[in-house]
Order: sequence, then structure tokens, then C-alpha cells
Amino acid sequence: MTVKSTMTTMTRQLSSSSEREEIEHLKELCKQIYAQHAPEGIDSVDNLFRQIDGSKLERELYLKICEKHTVTPDPQFMPSRCQANKQELQRLQHQQSKKVEQQMVNDFLELHGFHGVNAQKKNFIGKTTKFPLHEAVKKNNPHLVRLLLRAGATPNNRNSCGQMPIELAKSLNKDGRFDEILGAFHSHTSSSS
Repeated sequence: MTVKSTMTTMTRQLSSSSEREEIEHLKELCKQIYAQHAPEGIDSVDNLFRQIDGSKLERELYLKICEKHTVTPDPQFMPSRCQANKQELQRLQHQQSKKVEQQMVNDFLELHGFHGVNAQKKNFIGKTTKFPLHEAVKKNNPHLVRLLLRAGATPNNRNSCGQMPIELAKSLNKDGRFDEILGAFHSHTSSSS
């Protein structure tokens, strides 16, 4: 083996090692953001990184998560102007954002025992019926309400008390605590008409 090929091999190994360290660092930063802003989604971070493994989209995923939770990204991971062209970067971010949103919806559905965004679930006695949107409203999670609506959840499904999710939010809206949920329904209604 020549000195040049040995140096090339060592450079590749160092590069590979530093890439893995960077990915692990990005994953930890994402977990910190979820821990602070959306604790229910922290378990999905590993899965998201597994889905994009090898695609070189880890930085974009981190930046999208920062954007979604209005967190200022670590400057070392900010894209430079010389990197990818702006249009391609936006396309990749949009594509990754859709994957992240779908994964969050899937994780929520699985966590709460639903089999789809419009699947009803009865309690173990079979007396009460609820839907994913009702569950997101009860949890006072406006972000998930928006994600479920974008994923096609029907806002006029009625639970066993005869309430649509927006009616449930209105009944729970003591001291304005559910105003953001109500806003999510209103903005969805105005954007779909």
C-alpha cells in the first residue's frame, strides 16, 4: 500500500467518523427541542433519523424542527449560501417536513390506539366513542390538531356525547386555554373553503 492510498483511507475513515458524530449531535439537539417544546414526540426522533439514514438530510431535518418550534438553530448547522441551490434545498425541506409531520401523526395515533385519522375508538366497556381529533383537543395540542386536519381528519365526527371536536374545544375553553385549538379549526375551515 502506498503512502498516498494509506492517507486517502485514513481521510475517509476520519470523514466517516466525523459525519457519524455530527449526526448524533444533530439527533441530540432535536431531542432537546422536542423535550422542551413537544415532549410527546421525543420518542419519534430516533425513528425520523433512521428514515433518512444515508440521505444527507439530517441537517435539513434539524433546521426544519428548529423552524417548526421557533428555535434558533446552532450556527454551525446553518446552511451556507454556497451549499445547495435555494430551490433544491426548499424542495428537500418540504419533502422532509411532510415525512416528519406524517411520522408525528402516526406516532400519536399509535400511542392512543387509533388505526387512522378518522378511526373511532371505544373504551374497554364499549360505551364511549372518540376520534383522534377529540383526543388531540382534550390534550390541548393545537399543533397535533393542525397536523391531523392536514392529514385528512374529518372535523365533524361526533364523539359519544354528540360533540364535534370544535364543540368539545368550546366546552373546555375556560379562561381562553383552548383559543389556539379553536383558531386551528377556524383557519382550517377558512383554508378549505
